[in-house]
Amino acid sequence: MGLGITIVAGLALLLHLPAHPALAQSPSPHVPAHAVLGTIHALGADDGSVELITGVGHALRLVQIKVEPKTRVESGGTTLHLRDLQCGDIVRAECLATGTGHVATFIERVHRP
Repeated sequence: MGLGITIVAGLALLLHLPAHPALAQSPSPHVPAHAVLGTIHALGADDGSVELITGVGHALRLVQIKVEPKTRVESGGTTLHLRDLQCGDIVRAECLATGTGHVATFIERVHRP
């Protein structure tokens, strides 16, 4: 009897949670879909793109990331411009997935060799 009441109470709580306005809101479009950590392989200053070499298991892959004018670029809390990055820099890019590929919302230079 005690286990049944616990299950029913738990289900009632779960069913009630989405009714709370803060929980029912859709996620903000500024929340990154994912973060990519890699080494800059190529920079396209003209078209605003960065190509990163990333590791996936025992394999390497190239990830093309679009950089928009509103994309924040930083290193150690200091604001940078895309032109301040160089091939070989290790960066972490927070990206949104779009129909045309990855779009960076934030890029942080983690290490410069």
